[in-house]
Amino acid sequence: MKDNIIYLDNASTSFPKPETVYRETDIFLRKWGVNIGRGENRLEYEAAAKVLESRRKIARFFGIKDYRRLVFTFNATLALNLALKGGLKKSDHVLVGPMQHNSVMRPLHALKKIVSTSELRHDKDGLLDLNSLEEQITPQTKMVVINHASNVNGVIQPLREIGRICRDKESILLIDASQSAGNIPIDAEECNIDLLAFTGHKGLMGPLGVGGLYVGERILLEPIIEGGTGFASELERQPRNLPEGFEAGTKNTPAIIGLAAGIDFIESIGVSAISSHKSTLIDRLKVGMEDVEEAKIFHFDSENSESCGVLSFTIEGWNIDDIGKVLNSQDFVVRGGLQCAPHAHRTLDTFSEGTIRVSPGYFSSEHDIDSFLQSVKDITVSKMYQT
Repeated sequence: MKDNIIYLDNASTSFPKPETVYRETDIFLRKWGVNIGRGENRLEYEAAAKVLESRRKIARFFGIKDYRRLVFTFNATLALNLALKGGLKKSDHVLVGPMQHNSVMRPLHALKKIVSTSELRHDKDGLLDLNSLEEQITPQTKMVVINHASNVNGVIQPLREIGRICRDKESILLIDASQSAGNIPIDAEECNIDLLAFTGHKGLMGPLGVGGLYVGERILLEPIIEGGTGFASELERQPRNLPEGFEAGTKNTPAIIGLAAGIDFIESIGVSAISSHKSTLIDRLKVGMEDVEEAKIFHFDSENSESCGVLSFTIEGWNIDDIGKVLNSQDFVVRGGLQCAPHAHRTLDTFSEGTIRVSPGYFSSEHDIDSFLQSVKDITVSKMYQT
């Protein structure tokens, strides 16, 4: 890493990006940087073709057969808002998983006057109890919302089994794949996922400012943003056509092109190879942290070696903010606090201070992990920052 910075916050955003992401984004801006769907000229047609190619590629990556059901958004937050606010109606009941991010909990809070929610049963790591899931879904349950992989302890929920249960019970399944996309294989149709929200800048290694929502055939969404679509301009109401009716306004076309380049890079390496590399680094980190007597580790060990590359910890007697500040002052980029997921921290009993989260990426090395571990050990030995 340049300037001696060791970046271990890939759960926030992947960094650095593959060189091809930088290059393809730059080429698009320089060669086709126009507003697609807003004109009739060669530049616009060529730019639109590049976006269509990217949409097809991203859809295939998630096992989506009809690429028109992939709606581009600016991030996973907007995708989740669209899924919840555009898919729920008065008196609907929603079952939510235990490890949700604020991108799910805050929209649901905003809907609390019209929808009811219940939490799914789980173990101490936040892993769902599948038997209870089957019992908790009632005829009133419109939607089940699951965080595929936690951004706090990395717990991974069994999508295939959850999808089967939801389909049998005729409930809509919404998956937040913000942490899992690019790290864990996802086939939306095979797993019976009705709504799949993802962001492009984390595991998919794309630029910031792009995400998406897969909209399955069993759910009819209402748009939550109205504006220009580039077609049916004579209508005052917002069109419902997929995907254009849900992509009002100017798209972040350079980021879409960069995201497609990120997926090309992932496919050239292999999702399993990327996951394996992160898993190796997390295992090394965990073993080293176990030597720190005061440390409490929060990490889910997957039985099939899948990993989104996340481990959190606390240190007895130390304030989380102080530990984070010291590590960042030593040029380690990590995340301290609640990681925008207080619901998950309540599940893990780490609310209200939170944890220190470490999330190596594909470009992280064993040396990065060893350097980090040495710093943690030095801090705990010095006792300078003990509360």
